Amino acid sequence: MGIRDTMRMAAEPYLIGGEEIQALFGAQTARPGVLIVSNGLPPIGAAAAAGAMGTGSGLAEHMVIGAVVGGLAGMVVGVIMQRAGGNRHLLFVVTSSRILVLQATPAYKRVIGMVTALPRTTRLGPPSGLWYTFPLDDTKVRVHWRQFKEIREADRLLPSAIPAN
Repeated sequence: MGIRDTMRMAAEPYLIGGEEIQALFGAQTARPGVLIVSNGLPPIGAAAAAGAMGTGSGLAEHMVIGAVVGGLAGMVVGVIMQRAGGNRHLLFVVTSSRILVLQATPAYKRVIGMVTALPRTTRLGPPSGLWYTFPLDDTKVRVHWRQFKEIREADRLLPSAIPAN
């Protein structure tokens, strides 16, 4: 099952009546640089600790110490990320009547809860760059370029203006 299917299944309980999904994409709230550093620190710490042990110990001991140091580094990075505002994974579900913004787990397998619902007349793009950033309430939302196709599709399917009488 692909990521889009996983996202659809996670979003289905939040749909009302005959709503059909027109587009959906994932987004994050942390800066890309913070994500790169936070994901890189635990393995680097584990490798450094295992390498600093020197000779005379076996591979199993290196692995255990590396795992312990990596786990501790991961916890420290997690606390720092949380104190800095954390990183929320958001799932944007565009239907014919509204845009749902759901908070999800990192792999988008499960929805934690609904963040907000935007009117379907909301234009999401045009996206550009490596990471497209736009405001959502008091938060900056960042979308990776791989999701741009979905944003463009959502904007393309915007309901047309009602003609004046």
